[in-house]
Amino acid sequence: IKKIESGGDHDFTIGIKIGLRNFWKVLPILVLQKFVIGAALLLTLTNLLWLLRSGDVISAMMYGVAFIILTVLAICAALIAIFAVNAVIIKKATLKEAIMYGWELLLEHWLVNIEMSLALFLSTAIIIAIAILGVLVLSVPLIFFLFVAAIVKAQSIVVALMVFTALLVLV
Repeated sequence: IKKIESGGDHDFTIGIKIGLRNFWKVLPILVLQKFVIGAALLLTLTNLLWLLRSGDVISAMMYGVAFIILTVLAICAALIAIFAVNAVIIKKATLKEAIMYGWELLLEHWLVNIEMSLALFLSTAIIIAIAILGVLVLSVPLIFFLFVAAIVKAQSIVVALMVFTALLVLV
């Protein structure tokens, strides 16, 4: 980074070497994060299956409580992992120190973490909704032309429209 800031040229191989230097220190944090989030998801799905199987009010309440608690746990695990990875890379902390640093940072700045998580979630949801709406708006005329070309039996136009639609969706 210092080389790029001073006007030097960036090199991909140097970036790979720097990334590999921290890879084995960061990997356990990310595996632990995935394990905690996966366990929370599994427990939530277990409660959902129990609710679907029994269908009573107590199961619904237990599912609601478990969903809220385990969702908060998964979000906390994700935030702690982000802070812990930063501590490993920037402060050269050990695994235990990094996780403790992430936990302390989460507790110290919990309101900011909640606000930023909600802001990122809402902005991502809005962008996804706009993208889906854009694809739907663009797909209506293309589907119309595809049906017209199919009725006229113009295979080359059908193939061209299908390729154009696939490229449009990929972009």
